[in-house]
Amino acid sequence: MKGFFEYQYLSFKQSHLSNLIALANIDDKLEDAEIDFFFKVGRKYGLKDKQIASLINDQQKPTPQIPDSHEGKVSQLLDLVGMMLADGRIETVEMEFCKEIAAQFGFQPDIISPLIEYGEKYPYPQDDWENFLQRCLEFQTESNS
Repeated sequence: MKGFFEYQYLSFKQSHLSNLIALANIDDKLEDAEIDFFFKVGRKYGLKDKQIASLINDQQKPTPQIPDSHEGKVSQLLDLVGMMLADGRIETVEMEFCKEIAAQFGFQPDIISPLIEYGEKYPYPQDDWENFLQRCLEFQTESNS
């Protein structure tokens, strides 16, 4: 049974990273800063550089997996915002993508603003995480409470 759960977790990490690459590619430009950020996140999840590079080169559209926990949702949204900020520009299409994922995760689109503020204030990996998680609870939609 352990193998099944390890596979599920690997699949979840790959889905999360695929969403990051989808966001980075949304403006048809994959910047060096975005690639660097992607490798930081991939390493955080314990992936080898070869696995991370494979995800960058994979052209398949990911099937998003929604995390079960509040912390998992906020963490993934923060990584998406970090990817959006990586090249120093926030494109409208990137912002819309992040808001769409936030809605799929059961949050109001307004959550993206405090995520941007937090991502700019605390470089990756972030500090003050527990307090920020509590703040994000106010952005959950009623159906997700």
